[in-house]
Amino acid sequence: MKLVAIVGTNAEFSYNRLLLQWMRRHFSADAEIEVLEISSLPAFSRDLVTSEQDDVLVFAGRVEAADGVIVGCPEYDHSIPAALKSV
Repeated sequence: MKLVAIVGTNAEFSYNRLLLQWMRRHFSADAEIEVLEISSLPAFSRDLVTSEQDDVLVFAGRVEAADGVIVGCPEYDHSIPAALKSV
């Protein structure tokens, strides 16, 4: 089984990132888990929708190719980080 785990924050230190990395190691015998970082993606802009964004296309391709998706993100004031909303 191939899964992608999305780190839902662009913070340098994240317990969510640590959790996803632990899951990748702990479940390595049962599943291939690729941890994806949203920090490498540009913020959403309507002007960029029609242009080619290689980073975004690669990210989307990895998500589409996966059998499942895990999202690890912090909660800020009962919401998700703006960087994750932008994805």
